Amino acid sequence: MENPAFTAELDVTRGSSYGSFVSGVRDQLVLHAGATRHLELVLLPPQAEDPRKAPWFGVTLRCGSGQPALLRIRADNIYLCGYRSSDGLWSEFPGCSLIAGATPLPFGDSYGAMARVAETALESLTLGKEELEAAAERLAANAGTQQEIARSLMTMSVMVSEAIRFRSVGGALGHMMCNAARRGVLPAHMVDQVKNWSSLSEYWLGAVLYGQPSPRPPVVAGCSQQHVYIPQHLHAPAKIDCQDHAMMALGVALNRRRGLQDKHRAALDEHWRAVRAHARKLDRERASASGT
Repeated sequence: MENPAFTAELDVTRGSSYGSFVSGVRDQLVLHAGATRHLELVLLPPQAEDPRKAPWFGVTLRCGSGQPALLRIRADNIYLCGYRSSDGLWSEFPGCSLIAGATPLPFGDSYGAMARVAETALESLTLGKEELEAAAERLAANAGTQQEIARSLMTMSVMVSEAIRFRSVGGALGHMMCNAARRGVLPAHMVDQVKNWSSLSEYWLGAVLYGQPSPRPPVVAGCSQQHVYIPQHLHAPAKIDCQDHAMMALGVALNRRRGLQDKHRAALDEHWRAVRAHARKLDRERASASGT
């Protein structure tokens, strides 16, 4: 598919606009890319079997007065496919073959492949406003070593794709983007969420939308570290051990199943209302117990 379903703009120099960018992309996935909204959660259209027929959207990375870089992201799974530098030339991950005339990157699109070249594990990747700006500038200039390009694409994968996929990740990064002094790595439990997005989506989809017996949730460890740059309330859910926790973490769910029937949509919305009511009840109880 040559034309994007939509194009969003991220001004990496304005940290205050980051949160609205993330929520805006989720809205546009519903308006222009075939996704459906179920209260807080966006369900992507079924993932295309042929990547060449998959819808995609662009993210323009504004980073100054020069020509911006453009990210190409699949709209049916939020995977970053490649980028266009300020000179108009495309680079894409090997094996994609989606962009005419694109130069294949010398490493794959998995975090493991990028981490090997970047010499930085996902768990050790420093994130923040300065890191996002530097990555955008490097991709726009299409300059730097393979290590620097790999690190820049890892940064974009987390601060764009994962922030869209996860309300937990997007909330934490949004807080960091509002102050350049706030920078650090993702908490371990959010790294686990990132690595289990497909499984978390399947866990939620099978149990709620299709009434199937709920499988065991993916192993997502609890939070054991203090991160001074992320308030504690933005760590929630610190551990995913039930379906409601999965829904709290997800912002966008991967869909490898058939389309929803109307009765399933109604059941899902009813379930979400119950979850929100229960969450409000727990908040009141916690506030009462703490005397606030």
